[in-house]
Amino acid sequence: MHNIARRTLILAGIVASLCTAAAGQAIAFVLPEKAADTAFVDMIIERLRKHVTVADRSLAASAFRASRIGDPYNMTLSESRNVGGAIGCDFFVVFNTDVQRRAVIGGDAKYEAYAVLRMVNTRTGGLVHFEIVTAADADPGVATRKLLDMAPAPADSLLLALSTVGENKTSEINAAPIEEVPTPNSPGAKGLTPPIPYRRIKPEYTSAASLYGVAATVEILVDLDERGAIIRTDIARWAGFGFDESVEKAVRSMTWRSAFRDGKPLPMRVLLRYNFKKLDGTK
Repeated sequence: MHNIARRTLILAGIVASLCTAAAGQAIAFVLPEKAADTAFVDMIIERLRKHVTVADRSLAASAFRASRIGDPYNMTLSESRNVGGAIGCDFFVVFNTDVQRRAVIGGDAKYEAYAVLRMVNTRTGGLVHFEIVTAADADPGVATRKLLDMAPAPADSLLLALSTVGENKTSEINAAPIEEVPTPNSPGAKGLTPPIPYRRIKPEYTSAASLYGVAATVEILVDLDERGAIIRTDIARWAGFGFDESVEKAVRSMTWRSAFRDGKPLPMRVLLRYNFKKLDGTK
């Protein structure tokens, strides 16, 4: 009993610390799909509202629509910053929910209710938290109710992310004084041999993306020194579902030939783009 009481006190202290660290932050929730059920996120909002400022949903939705984002689930840093600035928040969460039928090998099919949450740092535009919450049952209504019962956990995960996110490395790479690869045939391209990898590595299409039939594009900025060594990387268009991590892992596994201008090696920043398509057999 003493151990249980002690663990309870420790947990309460951690939660209190998180709430204190997150206090003063303003967060908005955006639902791009009008027909989606909002009950799950409504419960998350009510839990967060005790600790942080939550932007009015209708005002956030209007600001988001006015931003005219092509793909709200796959934004560039610039698009994300514009959205957050239009809403007037420190962070915003883009979410979607649905119920889908899944076949079960050797048994009856079940229904999976799920919610996908992507939290973005307005200042940097970077994706700072990604989470998929699921609940399954033979009855779709029961699966949905089970999902609602799980809302406190992702609410606490968002609170944790709010309280722990610090100075994002995006600001570091964007501020670094390093030349970018110029447009072909431009004056800056004269005498330049851009950096190239000796061997290209294809990023993995993740199991999470396969499960939900996701197609997305990830862009990554790569800073290389005059020897071709990677100084730093930064995701410039995020996607979630493990794609961002897959791209970064692949890029950092490559060895590079440095850039040259008039035969002299020099550091350079390159932008790489990877397109992930749905695998055959996904929805």
